[in-house]
Amino acid sequence: MLIKARDIGIGIPESELSDVTEPFHHAENNMTTPTQAVGLGLSITENLMERQGGYLEIESSPDVGTTVTLAFRISLDGNDKPSDKQPDDVQAGC
Repeated sequence: MLIKARDIGIGIPESELSDVTEPFHHAENNMTTPTQAVGLGLSITENLMERQGGYLEIESSPDVGTTVTLAFRISLDGNDKPSDKQPDDVQAGC
């Protein structure tokens, strides 16, 4: 199952995309107001997704926005453990 969240904000430069899931990371983009964020949300989300056999994917372009995709493994055989099989439309990795 895929869940996508999209915004039309300032975006994230490609050079920073690989770092945004690191704990306490704050993007160096051109936000002029200080943030109250701690920098743990994406790190925790990625960890939870990987633990249950899914993944988190982030696509972003400066001045265009960001799309975050959560891909959950859904077991169709009634087994509580994530299946090793992936649906054809879901690709592992970021």
